[in-house]
Amino acid sequence: MRGLVMKIFWLAAAGTLLYGGFVAYERWWDGDWSLVKNRVLSFVGENTAEIQEQALEKGNEVLENVKKEATEQAKTTISSFIGGVIESLGESIAHYGESVAGAPAVVDIPAARGPSFATPPPPVAVSARAGEPLTFVVNEAGQYTVTWGDNATSEGEVKEGENVLLEHTWTAPGDYVVILSTVSHTETFPIRIYE
Repeated sequence: MRGLVMKIFWLAAAGTLLYGGFVAYERWWDGDWSLVKNRVLSFVGENTAEIQEQALEKGNEVLENVKKEATEQAKTTISSFIGGVIESLGESIAHYGESVAGAPAVVDIPAARGPSFATPPPPVAVSARAGEPLTFVVNEAGQYTVTWGDNATSEGEVKEGENVLLEHTWTAPGDYVVILSTVSHTETFPIRIYE
């Protein structure tokens, strides 16, 4: 029996030593791990600031490259658009020159006399005889208004893809100014009406 008690005693002593060693090791590990954990977090924190700074520099570099490319693309697009507009304008002027070249010869118009004529006369004016109608075309979709210069006005609307013919007759000789306003612009025409 004494052998059995001794075995139990040694088992209890060994168990106590093992348990005490385990607790001591666990406390040491937790304390040492905290130190390691703090060092790792400190290292990561220091490097995080450096990494953020590097990322910010790279981001700014990429942003500058994107700005440069966008600016170049905008310049190219605007140059292309303006070139197209100038080319179209040149074609229109060339076409206008062709139509003027085929225009009838200048007709002698009697001198304008009387208080209703402008002094000096307009350098270029559309001319007609009193009592004869003149026709204008409005081809821009939307609302329009016309002031005929003789206290008469007209207004209306042009539907998309259509034209409206406007006709007006002046009864008294004189110089008039026709003002035609559409949605996007206003045109002014000097008109000289003869007897």
